[in-house]
Amino acid sequence: MPRTYQPPAGRTVETCRVCGNVRTLKKDGTLRAHGTAGQRTNCRGSGQLPKGAGDQRPVWLLDVDGVLNAHKPGWGAAPTKRPVWSSHVRREFTVYYAPALMQRIRSLHRGGQVEIRWCTTWCGDTATLEKAFVLPEFGTAWTDYCNGYEAANAKKDAARAVLAEGRRLIWTDDTEVPLESWDLHRELSDGGQALLIRPDERYGLQPEHLDAIEAFIGSAGDGDG
Repeated sequence: MPRTYQPPAGRTVETCRVCGNVRTLKKDGTLRAHGTAGQRTNCRGSGQLPKGAGDQRPVWLLDVDGVLNAHKPGWGAAPTKRPVWSSHVRREFTVYYAPALMQRIRSLHRGGQVEIRWCTTWCGDTATLEKAFVLPEFGTAWTDYCNGYEAANAKKDAARAVLAEGRRLIWTDDTEVPLESWDLHRELSDGGQALLIRPDERYGLQPEHLDAIEAFIGSAGDGDG
């Protein structure tokens, strides 16, 4: 008879919403490999689907500056300030963020119902950002450093690529998400398959934005879009 999975002492255990197996959280809130009945799966409770499973989750393209990194993020507390080194430009930057925002993002990632991809000029340096923001490792829309018009075009291409995959799109960016009057907004939002959020760069993502993202994720499969 298979042995029932027993978590290590002092660890928190949850049921993975992706594969239905048990997952164990580290003390810092990030996730360990998990399994049941003495076996391990390719789903590690970190927002990944098991091999061979069709991934129909929405994709969240996540920018950094003006979205996560904002001088007046609010969220009911003073911002946390952290130094971050960029290997691309070989200098240190200071990021300001709301810990409560990062907690909401971690919870969405752990829930396994959305795939988060960095879509930012920080692509290629995201490991340092993840450490500063206390976020798990996310995928990236691209890997090589780019900036200016090249980055703007790369972000638009990434948004189009998500929809071309047949996936629903969440895009949060303070400069490149198109305004409602723009042709690109109509192109991306046609058919209700995209949630486009352009936060004020001074404040970044706010609780109401995360509420909208959670509602959009929860509406997948409801047949209303």
